[in-house]
Amino acid sequence: MLAEYERKLFGEPYAELEHRIMAHCGLGRALTALAERYADEQLRVIDLARAAGMSPTVFRERFRRTIGITPRQLLVRYRIKCALHLLSAGHNKISEISERVGFADITAMEKAFKRILGASPTVVREAIGAGCRGIDSTLTLKIR
Repeated sequence: MLAEYERKLFGEPYAELEHRIMAHCGLGRALTALAERYADEQLRVIDLARAAGMSPTVFRERFRRTIGITPRQLLVRYRIKCALHLLSAGHNKISEISERVGFADITAMEKAFKRILGASPTVVREAIGAGCRGIDSTLTLKIR
Protein backbone atom coordinates (compact mmCIF):
# COMPACT_ATOMS: atom_id res chain seq x y z
CA MET A 1 0.00 0.00 0.00
CA LEU A 2 2.85 2.43 0.77
CA ALA A 3 4.30 1.80 -2.70
CA GLU A 4 0.97 2.79 -4.27
CA TYR A 5 0.93 6.07 -2.36
CA GLU A 6 4.58 6.68 -3.28
CA ARG A 7 3.75 6.21 -6.97
CA LYS A 8 0.85 8.64 -6.58
CA LEU A 9 3.17 11.17 -4.92
CA PHE A 10 6.00 11.04 -7.43
CA GLY A 11 4.50 9.42 -10.54
CA GLU A 12 7.08 6.66 -10.23
CA PRO A 13 8.79 4.73 -7.43
CA TYR A 14 10.76 7.22 -5.31
CA ALA A 15 13.99 5.25 -5.83
CA GLU A 16 13.78 5.87 -9.58
CA LEU A 17 13.15 9.58 -9.10
CA GLU A 18 15.98 9.76 -6.60
CA HIS A 19 18.31 8.08 -9.09
CA ARG A 20 17.44 10.63 -11.80
CA ILE A 21 18.03 13.53 -9.42
CA MET A 22 21.31 12.15 -8.07
CA ALA A 23 22.61 11.77 -11.64
CA HIS A 24 22.75 15.58 -11.82
CA CYS A 25 25.54 16.71 -9.52
CA GLY A 26 24.01 19.98 -8.29
CA LEU A 27 20.51 18.61 -8.05
CA GLY A 28 21.86 15.61 -6.14
CA ARG A 29 23.39 17.93 -3.54
CA ALA A 30 20.05 19.75 -3.26
CA LEU A 31 18.21 16.45 -2.76
CA THR A 32 20.67 15.48 -0.04
CA ALA A 33 20.02 18.83 1.67
CA LEU A 34 16.27 18.29 1.33
CA ALA A 35 16.54 14.80 2.86
CA GLU A 36 18.55 16.16 5.77
CA ARG A 37 16.38 19.21 6.43
CA TYR A 38 12.85 18.33 5.21
CA ALA A 39 11.43 18.65 8.73
CA ASP A 40 12.65 22.25 9.03
CA GLU A 41 9.60 24.45 8.43
CA GLN A 42 11.96 27.25 7.43
CA LEU A 43 13.61 25.30 4.58
CA ARG A 44 13.36 27.44 1.46
CA VAL A 45 14.10 26.91 -2.21
CA ILE A 46 16.97 29.37 -1.91
CA ASP A 47 18.59 27.01 0.65
CA LEU A 48 18.33 24.11 -1.80
CA ALA A 49 19.68 26.30 -4.62
CA ARG A 50 22.70 27.17 -2.47
CA ALA A 51 23.29 23.49 -1.76
CA ALA A 52 23.17 22.88 -5.53
CA GLY A 53 25.59 25.76 -6.16
CA MET A 54 23.09 27.57 -8.39
CA SER A 55 21.10 30.76 -8.37
CA PRO A 56 17.49 30.23 -7.28
CA THR A 57 16.23 31.03 -10.80
CA VAL A 58 18.57 28.59 -12.55
CA PHE A 59 17.93 25.98 -9.88
CA ARG A 60 14.13 26.18 -10.22
CA GLU A 61 14.29 26.02 -14.00
CA ARG A 62 16.79 23.12 -14.11
CA PHE A 63 14.96 21.25 -11.37
CA ARG A 64 11.57 21.55 -13.07
CA ARG A 65 13.01 20.59 -16.47
CA THR A 66 14.78 17.54 -15.02
CA ILE A 67 12.21 16.35 -12.47
CA GLY A 68 8.94 17.66 -13.87
CA ILE A 69 7.85 19.41 -10.67
CA THR A 70 9.11 22.41 -8.73
CA PRO A 71 11.49 22.10 -5.76
CA ARG A 72 8.66 23.22 -3.46
CA GLN A 73 6.36 20.52 -4.83
CA LEU A 74 9.05 17.89 -4.23
CA LEU A 75 9.54 19.14 -0.66
CA VAL A 76 5.83 18.79 0.09
CA ARG A 77 5.75 15.33 -1.50
CA TYR A 78 8.85 14.26 0.43
CA ARG A 79 7.20 15.38 3.67
CA ILE A 80 4.12 13.36 2.76
CA LYS A 81 6.35 10.36 1.98
CA CYS A 82 7.87 10.61 5.46
CA ALA A 83 4.45 11.10 7.04
CA LEU A 84 3.18 7.96 5.29
CA HIS A 85 5.84 5.87 7.01
CA LEU A 86 4.97 7.36 10.38
CA LEU A 87 1.24 6.88 9.75
CA SER A 88 1.84 3.24 8.94
CA ALA A 89 3.27 2.73 12.44
CA GLY A 90 -0.23 3.42 13.70
CA HIS A 91 0.55 4.86 17.11
CA ASN A 92 1.66 8.43 16.33
CA LYS A 93 -0.88 11.23 16.59
CA ILE A 94 -1.44 12.95 13.27
CA SER A 95 -0.69 16.32 14.87
CA GLU A 96 2.69 14.98 16.06
CA ILE A 97 3.46 13.59 12.63
CA SER A 98 2.65 16.90 10.91
CA GLU A 99 5.08 18.71 13.19
CA ARG A 100 7.73 16.02 12.92
CA VAL A 101 7.84 16.08 9.12
CA GLY A 102 7.88 19.87 8.78
CA PHE A 103 4.33 20.98 8.04
CA ALA A 104 3.44 24.30 9.66
CA ASP A 105 0.45 22.65 11.34
CA ILE A 106 -1.98 19.77 10.99
CA THR A 107 -4.22 21.80 8.67
CA ALA A 108 -1.35 22.31 6.21
CA MET A 109 -0.63 18.58 6.24
CA GLU A 110 -4.30 17.69 5.74
CA LYS A 111 -4.59 20.09 2.79
CA ALA A 112 -1.45 18.64 1.18
CA PHE A 113 -2.67 15.06 1.64
CA LYS A 114 -6.08 15.86 0.18
CA ARG A 115 -4.63 17.83 -2.74
CA ILE A 116 -1.99 15.25 -3.68
CA LEU A 117 -3.35 11.91 -2.47
CA GLY A 118 -7.04 12.73 -2.56
CA ALA A 119 -7.61 11.72 1.06
CA SER A 120 -6.94 12.97 4.58
CA PRO A 121 -4.12 11.52 6.71
CA THR A 122 -6.75 9.67 8.79
CA VAL A 123 -8.25 8.00 5.72
CA VAL A 124 -4.78 7.14 4.41
CA ARG A 125 -3.82 5.63 7.77
CA GLU A 126 -6.94 3.46 7.69
CA ALA A 127 -6.23 2.45 4.08
CA ILE A 128 -2.70 1.40 4.92
CA GLY A 129 -4.27 -0.93 7.46
CA ALA A 130 -2.83 -3.49 9.80
CA GLY A 131 -0.41 -4.89 7.22
CA CYS A 132 2.13 -2.14 7.81
CA ARG A 133 1.85 -1.71 11.58
CA GLY A 134 5.34 -3.09 12.16
CA ILE A 135 7.23 -0.13 10.72
CA ASP A 136 9.25 1.65 13.39
CA SER A 137 7.79 5.07 14.24
CA THR A 138 11.29 6.47 14.70
CA LEU A 139 12.14 5.70 11.07
CA THR A 140 14.36 8.37 9.57
CA LEU A 141 14.40 8.47 5.80
CA LYS A 142 17.80 9.25 4.33
CA ILE A 143 19.21 9.14 0.87
CA ARG A 144 20.74 5.74 0.22
